[in-house]
Amino acid sequence: MFYRIQAILDKLQTIDPMPIGLLLAVVGLLLIFTPRRYYLWLAIASFAAWLAIGRFTSLGQVAAVSKATFAVPLLAVTFAAWMHPGRKNKIPWLYWIYIVSPLWAAVCVMSTTSRFLVWIYLLCSFLSAIAAMQVLRTITDRRSLSYVINAYSAGLVIPLAIIFLAAFIGSSEHHVSVMGRFAPFGAQPNQFIPLLVQMIAMAIYQFHTHKNALYKLLALPIMGILVVALLKTGSRQGIVLAAAILLPYGIVMIRRPIYLVLFLAAAVGGASWVINQGEGSSKQIRRASDFSDSSGRVDIAMIYISDVLPQRPLFGLLGTSGFPHHLDPSIGHSPHNGYLEMLYWGGWSLGLPLLIAVVATLHAIFRLLLNYSQLNIDGPTILILSSAMGSVYLCGFFSSLIYASIDSMEFFHFLLSGLLLAISRDLKNARSEAGPLEMYPQAL
Repeated sequence: MFYRIQAILDKLQTIDPMPIGLLLAVVGLLLIFTPRRYYLWLAIASFAAWLAIGRFTSLGQVAAVSKATFAVPLLAVTFAAWMHPGRKNKIPWLYWIYIVSPLWAAVCVMSTTSRFLVWIYLLCSFLSAIAAMQVLRTITDRRSLSYVINAYSAGLVIPLAIIFLAAFIGSSEHHVSVMGRFAPFGAQPNQFIPLLVQMIAMAIYQFHTHKNALYKLLALPIMGILVVALLKTGSRQGIVLAAAILLPYGIVMIRRPIYLVLFLAAAVGGASWVINQGEGSSKQIRRASDFSDSSGRVDIAMIYISDVLPQRPLFGLLGTSGFPHHLDPSIGHSPHNGYLEMLYWGGWSLGLPLLIAVVATLHAIFRLLLNYSQLNIDGPTILILSSAMGSVYLCGFFSSLIYASIDSMEFFHFLLSGLLLAISRDLKNARSEAGPLEMYPQAL
């Protein structure tokens, strides 16, 4: 029941405390001599890097410490955002769904056989919602938005470097899973693909917002590296999520054909490199291009919808006894779907509020795309944020990472959703002259 927690504890017992102490001392010195206005930047960058490192299990003690201390960078982000100078934005009332839902989910799964593991995941979700809320309050204009995204992008450079080492430099036999798929330093494809998707979104944002042509040219090979990593995983999920981000912005790039050609060249070159790596890599590309339901996941999801969820429609696992959190014993398989998993945990008492948040965010995206000319933010930037949000929701069809896990995806999800809801709210207020302009709407 507690084998995953025990495995982490066993690794922690073998860790030499001296390097950890030195690291904490260095961090303390940095905080002492760093101006307060840079606290948030450092906290966000450290958080993005630290939680990502936990996915690379072959890094041994470093990965174990990353998983065991996930709360530390989240609390640091919360504190730094609270201390950040400047005016603060109001939080959309629907955002409170992300704060309350992990608490209610923890109640629903309290009688499951693996409740302590789930509580750890939900604690990370709760702290991510609090941290994202505090960061959202600091985003009041385009400059503060770039400040947050640049910090998050800087943090993702470290896992990007790790993936680069595994994909191009390291011995391939050390970076494959038991199924022969690309797994850099032990990171399983279905778990680190959302990290790749976040990197692609950040790379596109940096490419679009920076005026320096050299910086844009640097972003292109980074996107090429990420495409290579996605192809090497052989994951259809990765192809779908990447397409959700790349294709909308690709349409915008048609107006700037030179950059579009360079990006296509980077992508095609990366794909060609993967194909030439041998039969194993070619097999993964064939697997990624096969969208048939060979694993039977669609059939399993339909069984959950038709047979399992109707048995406990309102409160899910609340009041049951002896059920595991990740699957129904009568089926023996996980739904591999974050939305169905939330319904399995808490029924519609948990699923309906989350569904309301999804629908409200999608409505906000629709409103912003239709009225982007009335915002002090350009249309392509709105498109990048919207497509990144869409990829998060698509990720929910493959995994529960967006709601409950020790991962940065929850923070990414909550921050994007809250940001889009806030901009849409301010646009509505500006058009109805119902209040002061707070974020992006321009005075009409």
